[in-house]
Amino acid sequence: MLACLEGRSMARSKEQLIGRLHGETSGGDPMMVRIYKTGRSYRLSGARDHLCHPSVKDIEGVKREALLVFHLKNGVFEPS
Repeated sequence: MLACLEGRSMARSKEQLIGRLHGETSGGDPMMVRIYKTGRSYRLSGARDHLCHPSVKDIEGVKREALLVFHLKNGVFEPS
């Protein structure tokens, strides 16, 4: 098995900042969440980091995930 992998790059995809979500918390305070993409996965970075569920495929899915995880309301996407 290892002989088959020799010479091949095992590097992971580079994580890329694709934009930010601006909105407010359930308490009305302003909040910003950064959105990163690695391969087919999305990662959110706000008060903490969160790797999105594999079913999240687009920005609308990212907005829903930010609502569930960070309680971010009225999220407006700003591309990088």
